[in-house]
Amino acid sequence: MVIINVSFLKSPKLIIVLGAVVLAALVALVGRESMLRRSARRLPAAIADLAPERMRELQEDVTKREAEIQKNINDFSAYVALSLAKTELGDRDGAAEIYRTMNQLFPGNYLSFQNLGKLYEETGKYEMAAEQFLIAIDHAPRIPHMYRNLVNLYTYHLKSRTEDIPRVLQKGLGIIPGSVDLMAMMAVYYRDRGDLTQAIHWYELLLVHDQSNGTALEELKELKAQMSSEK
Repeated sequence: MVIINVSFLKSPKLIIVLGAVVLAALVALVGRESMLRRSARRLPAAIADLAPERMRELQEDVTKREAEIQKNINDFSAYVALSLAKTELGDRDGAAEIYRTMNQLFPGNYLSFQNLGKLYEETGKYEMAAEQFLIAIDHAPRIPHMYRNLVNLYTYHLKSRTEDIPRVLQKGLGIIPGSVDLMAMMAVYYRDRGDLTQAIHWYELLLVHDQSNGTALEELKELKAQMSSEK
């Protein structure tokens, strides 16, 4: 039998050295993961086809808003104006960083989460966009447009999640049961999937709340005619 002498592992100096090596490896791993996350969320610049005067106005506005934020780090409107100016200048990455800062400073707001989601969507980062839109809905559950952002994303880009749309809209209708906008989204969802019965149901329910909605009346008429022709 071979006996391995492990007494050297009891050396305090060796334990310290081994601990330092392990710690360095962990720090390097965490740093690499952090770098990869930063790289994954980096956004490409957009082409800003602006007149020289407009370009100058926006650059001056950026300088002005940055100065305002230095004076008052909690100036919400200054952050919004700064991010919008950077977006128009084509600096989507800079605008996104401002929205991330706003997410941290003003965690209960919905605007920065929604706008960051829009930037992610524009640059094809759809999963990241969905994450931001869901937070925006949680923060502003009574604003139908928050749901529309997510519904459009699922419909046109994250098609594997299309079947989640009714659940998302039902959640909204549980909070704002008379929302014509949410009912219209539900009707369109079922119409586009060819479920005429459900589409008709939601258009009829919508018209209970908005009897003069000409678009819904026309859609309902066409769907009923289609259903009759298929019998």
